[in-house]
Amino acid sequence: MVEMKELPNAVLVIVLVGIVIGVGVIVLDQFGVAIKQELTYNDTLTISSGTATATNDDIVSVSYFGNSTLNDTTVTTTTTHVNFTSAGVFNVNTSRYGDGTYTAIYNYDADSSGTTAIFTVRDASDDFVTWIPVIVIILAAAVILVMVMRSFRQ
Repeated sequence: MVEMKELPNAVLVIVLVGIVIGVGVIVLDQFGVAIKQELTYNDTLTISSGTATATNDDIVSVSYFGNSTLNDTTVTTTTTHVNFTSAGVFNVNTSRYGDGTYTAIYNYDADSSGTTAIFTVRDASDDFVTWIPVIVIILAAAVILVMVMRSFRQ
């Protein structure tokens, strides 16, 4: 089966498989993010205690936040009145915006069927990666067992 002189080749194959899987996961993640489509969404948010959660995540920019009496038309990531995160959480200055319903118009990176498929494959590969240490230990034990068995034959 495996002799001592073949051991470096077996180790090299295991390392190369690990590298290929690691690079594949990174490439899938980057490709999935790159093919997202930026869309504009008009959302109705309910502010409670200065916080609200948007319908979408991956928010890139906000062009409007307010209602019929109060509004901010130039909202970046952080202003004195309105802050938002890419996860879709809005935090507002409670002295300016009280609890209630507000409109937010924002751009976000939308998932498509392609990104969903890519992220599904990427997440499924995590299940395989957790088994790699077990496979390596079993292979190492098999190599040791073969070496011991061959030493008793001679």
